[in-house]
Amino acid sequence: MALNSSTGVLYVTDSESKTVHAFSLDKSVSLGVIKCSNARVGKLLINLKDQRLYCSTKEGLLLFFDISKLLPRPCHIMKLVKTPELERNYVKQMEFDAEKNFIVVRMKNSDVILIQLIDSRLNKLHITESLKFKSFADT
Repeated sequence: MALNSSTGVLYVTDSESKTVHAFSLDKSVSLGVIKCSNARVGKLLINLKDQRLYCSTKEGLLLFFDISKLLPRPCHIMKLVKTPELERNYVKQMEFDAEKNFIVVRMKNSDVILIQLIDSRLNKLHITESLKFKSFADT
């Protein structure tokens, strides 16, 4: 779940139907459904400054939506895993650092990925740093 406090829109995921539902809390109505085709949506994160909704999937993708208008529209897709096998490695936690304009992602296998957001008008981004951790059993 993620709330856009500037518009009063609540976004809720449904991984079974592979959708994100948008609800207006002011009007108490459903605004619509974002279909994520073959991706099971997991975590949601909102960047209020750039009006972006970030959705992670169980397949290891990060979906970017523009939420500046009432109905969200897709902007970008980023593949975070090399071989997307369902629920083998996916985003467990996401945080947005507005001061440095980073998304910090922690994956299921404990990898940490820093994603640099460049300019919202250009819709460019890249992985700045990827930290991989090995368990004691691997050493």
